[in-house]
Amino acid sequence: MQTTEQPSTNPTAPDWRALASSRLVIGLGALLVFQLVLALFLDMQSVSLSPAAAQGPLLKFNQTEVSRIRITSGGEQSVVLEKTAKGWRIPTLWDFPAAEFRVTDLLRKLAGLQKGLPVATSQSALKRFKVADDAFERRVTLEGDQGPLATLYLGESPGFRRDFVRVGNDKAVYEADLALFDVSDKAEDWSDRNALHLKEKDVQRIELLGIVLARDEKGAWKLAGLAAGQTLDQLAVDDLVRKVSDLNFLSVLGKQDKPEYKQQKPVLQYKVQLASDETVTYRISKAGKGDEYVLKASNSPYYFGASKYTLDALTGIKRASLIKAEKPQAKAVAPAAGAAATAPGKGQAPPPAAAPAKEAPRASAPAPGTASPRTPAAQQPAAPAPATESMSAPSAASPHAPAAEGAGGSPDASAPAAARPVQSGASGEPPPAASTTSAGQGQAARTHPTPAAQPVAPAPDAPGGGQQPPAGGAVQSAPAPGSVLQELLQH
Repeated sequence: MQTTEQPSTNPTAPDWRALASSRLVIGLGALLVFQLVLALFLDMQSVSLSPAAAQGPLLKFNQTEVSRIRITSGGEQSVVLEKTAKGWRIPTLWDFPAAEFRVTDLLRKLAGLQKGLPVATSQSALKRFKVADDAFERRVTLEGDQGPLATLYLGESPGFRRDFVRVGNDKAVYEADLALFDVSDKAEDWSDRNALHLKEKDVQRIELLGIVLARDEKGAWKLAGLAAGQTLDQLAVDDLVRKVSDLNFLSVLGKQDKPEYKQQKPVLQYKVQLASDETVTYRISKAGKGDEYVLKASNSPYYFGASKYTLDALTGIKRASLIKAEKPQAKAVAPAAGAAATAPGKGQAPPPAAAPAKEAPRASAPAPGTASPRTPAAQQPAAPAPATESMSAPSAASPHAPAAEGAGGSPDASAPAAARPVQSGASGEPPPAASTTSAGQGQAARTHPTPAAQPVAPAPDAPGGGQQPPAGGAVQSAPAPGSVLQELLQH
């Protein structure tokens, strides 16, 4: 059965074909295409609207002509860096040496600033960005022998390590890759922190807290008073040389000694001899309250403020820490009694084998007043021999039958099977029984020494194996071989 689709009769359904052919939709589509074409055209023209587009250097000066740098803050605090024959100095800090790398880095950054599109040019904008002549964060003036070379104002910061800047003779404000930290207005920030450092290879001798370290002809460190058998800890010695060579300070106090420095009563004094045969003496004294210390080196005219950390790093060095700890030697322990002996070394004869243990024979106790039924009382020995034991051949009739008694009448013949040990050889198998020969009366059976005995399970008919011996303490004697055969026939 075929079905036909009925057209929608909903009067509110939109007519998409009519909408698509309307003039409004056609106009909007044409506008969209025009916008796309315009964006593509602008992109092909590479038009840059960035305000930081480079248009040449911001400051024009020759770095080699700069002989003085003057940095002034908003509070009119100034730092002057002056170039001398001995390098850059800080006149406001008693002509202390300035950090050469910091001064060189500042000049390089100033020469590399690029001029882009100005951010603002109005007079009100200069004060708003704090780059006006009378309202600024920093003012850097570069001077030469003939006068000022360039002036730069630094103001607010629009981002990390960026500042709004203005050149002295210009009214335009620019953004620059420069931070206020790069132009610090504190003289201590420009001081050379390596002024007291020594080259480790130049240190030849150290005298510190009773420790005397000196290099030998080959340059190796030797500790005075090192006992025989002791070894110098090279890592600890290198750490000591590093601490002495890389001495740091907090501040520069000037060139004049003061009573409050108490340099005549130092808490630590030590000496370092250099390769040039110059001996430098260091004194660290406690000044005032708190953790304030004064450091003075004989090769420098300045007094320095030092930290407690620097003092503790030197006073914490001990002579014992420069010597390697001896490793405890393992002590030989005597083998315990009964322990197995070690194998003999090559070329040594093995020790003699120990004599096998001997077990005294245990004879059955006859009833009081009676003798053994097979041995006359006259033939029984008074006491068994403690060091020998007769060996009886087992009967072929039964594996549990007692051994045949020798003609000598050994006292061990009447013992039950549980009481007689069976000897075993080295391989774990029982050795062959010793054959007995006929002997006359009074002649003892042939015996031989046996190794340590190993008990076997008793015969079913013998006492033991869970059975109690007869009352009275007497042990029944084993039956003769004939009686055992008769019992087997009867069963």
